[in-house]
Amino acid sequence: MTPVPAMKLGRFVVIRLLGRGSQGAVYLARDPDLDRLVAIKLNGEIPGLTDEQGEVSPQARNLAQLRHPNIVALYETGRFHNLRYLVFEHLEGAVLRHETDGGHLAVGQACSTMVQIVDAIAYAHAKGILHLDLNPNNIMRDAEGKPRVMDFDLSRSVGENVATDKVAGTLSYMAPEYFDGRGVDARTDVYALGQIFYELLTGNRAVPVSTREKMVDAIRSTDPDLAALGSIDPGGHLGTVIAKATRKNPQDRYANAREMHVALCAAWERVRDEAGEKTAVLHGTLAFVLKRIERRGDFPAISRTLAEVNQLTSGEKDSPVSRLAAVVLRDYALTSRLLKLANSSYFARGSGRVKSVSDAISIMGVEQVRLTCNGLACFGHFAGKKDKQRLRDESVAAFITGLLARHVAAQFKVKDPEGAFLAGMLRNLGRMLALYYFDDDFEEIERLVQSGASEEEASRTVLGVSLAELGSAVGGVWGLPAGVVACMADTGGGHGDAKVVLSAVRLADALVSVDVARDPGHASLLAVAAQLPTAAPPGLAVLHAVLAAAVEKFRIFAPALEVDLAGSACVQRLQSWLDHVAATVQPQKGEAQPPGAA
Repeated sequence: MTPVPAMKLGRFVVIRLLGRGSQGAVYLARDPDLDRLVAIKLNGEIPGLTDEQGEVSPQARNLAQLRHPNIVALYETGRFHNLRYLVFEHLEGAVLRHETDGGHLAVGQACSTMVQIVDAIAYAHAKGILHLDLNPNNIMRDAEGKPRVMDFDLSRSVGENVATDKVAGTLSYMAPEYFDGRGVDARTDVYALGQIFYELLTGNRAVPVSTREKMVDAIRSTDPDLAALGSIDPGGHLGTVIAKATRKNPQDRYANAREMHVALCAAWERVRDEAGEKTAVLHGTLAFVLKRIERRGDFPAISRTLAEVNQLTSGEKDSPVSRLAAVVLRDYALTSRLLKLANSSYFARGSGRVKSVSDAISIMGVEQVRLTCNGLACFGHFAGKKDKQRLRDESVAAFITGLLARHVAAQFKVKDPEGAFLAGMLRNLGRMLALYYFDDDFEEIERLVQSGASEEEASRTVLGVSLAELGSAVGGVWGLPAGVVACMADTGGGHGDAKVVLSAVRLADALVSVDVARDPGHASLLAVAAQLPTAAPPGLAVLHAVLAAAVEKFRIFAPALEVDLAGSACVQRLQSWLDHVAATVQPQKGEAQPPGAA
């Protein structure tokens, strides 16, 4: 008999089915006596938790004794039509698998999470219990952000004689001894912990899902690719922990989770110490550079406007229109540009009827206003310096970069293509800040670049920080979305949409920087295009079509931005490149065309 809502399991009132898996069904229920929600697992065939007659096993009794802040508590057991049910603490949250599927965690979060998980398993080991099915699906992050180990369904007592061919764990996290006829012990859990830590740091499984034969072969013969840790572990401290935890021979691993916990804590401390030394120097230099900028009278004004816009719109639909409108209205130039844009053909619903900022917000939407105000404010701030043609050209290039990044990201169906626009537009914010505020310093940077230095090397020599670091630091001051700041810093990595957006921004930046004289064979551009996460990178004909579409779209925005197209060196340079490519390159037969590119 299957429980249904409102049915009782003992004193517990079933609310709904939470999930069903190979180990049984889990129901959300209410305990009327203690007035709390619980999770009830119902299955008469849960190995290790009930015996053949449905009686509670010694392992389940041991599990009931586990009281650790990072282990989901087993409250009690009961019977339902001769089936044994187990009553667990109910948690609001999601399993770690959702986090790893979305990409890697920040190194600090990964280490903090792992320290708590390993401590929980060390506690279980000390109580004489092996988990034997540790994986991201069996660890939940609760509403407070705390990792909680659950599903001890395959657990065994330390020292228990377990036939490895009878244990069915999760293949990617099973140790070699499962397949070599050796017994399992605490070091088997250690192996799985090492695999999980690798996944939290890289976003990838050390043993990718494949056929059983290939996965077993990888478990027996392949070590985790520690090179994938890259810049997050320059000292190799975290990689050392993973390597020891995942040794093929159990004798070479940490003896138990407590020993691994000690090593992990020490490694994380070393990582933080090393990062702290570098960060302290960088932060000190950045603080000095930012102070120089803040002394300029116009910087605090734009900073205040953008910070307030981003703070108000961080809640999106819940942001009061009147409050957001009041912030925008304080900046006359921003108000004027926003109204012009809302009445442009790009927002067809405006059609000249938008008379107020509140109307513009209603038509464009709160999130669109945030992106637009960030873009327009930056454009007006830098392009408005009439005595600097170079700044106006950089501002035009930035806007077109945003259009390109949005288009490319949209083709990959990312959730937030508008965010890609802002990330693209502010890709080179640091360069524009240096050009605007540090004239002499920027000239020295360019002189060093012309002498053969990279822009990053030159900027560090002159300012003490890279232009990317300067831009991302100011982006943080302005409260820009984290994804936008990450693209400005361009530290690499990322997974899912973040990786796509970064690739799109890089390609957009390369397209707007095209110059026939500097790159006649287009090798640099095509190399960047090859980094897109697609099996068939776009060829020159496709890139030509995408850039042509972006330049044409910019012509629509130009009046609202008060840009003289005929006098724009950036637009002229891009058009020259487009004409050159159109005259020399034909689309290859069968070459994919992005939607809307042609």
